[in-house]
Amino acid sequence: FFQRFPAASSGRSSATKMIGALGHAARRATVAGGARACARQSVRGKHYLLQYDYVEGILEKRGPHRPEHLSLAKEFHEKGQILMAGAHADAGGACFVFQCDDTQPIDDFVKRDPYVQNGLVPAHRVKEWTVVDLASV
Repeated sequence: FFQRFPAASSGRSSATKMIGALGHAARRATVAGGARACARQSVRGKHYLLQYDYVEGILEKRGPHRPEHLSLAKEFHEKGQILMAGAHADAGGACFVFQCDDTQPIDDFVKRDPYVQNGLVPAHRVKEWTVVDLASV
């Protein structure tokens, strides 16, 4: 999953990356019991978007911190709290999709993120996201 957390210079748009990640999750769920189960599972609980603004020159500055940043994201993904994440194609920021009961895990992630700790993220926003279960529409 997090091999799909590529550098913004990969040429793929953020939307393409997110769709690719969703497709990967859907394929896994189909093997495990059908696409309908995936759709039902994906809309359970609350969802939040964590949006990062990056400093100018992020691609050059992130190098020493990127392995730890990705490791942290993977840790939260393995706990089922980050569903997907990726950088904007223009390298201006990033977006993380969280699934959790409240914003505490997001606050914990931000506090521990080496990008934040080292000044690469001058601003971030958290928004609750209302997800529509398109399988039931």
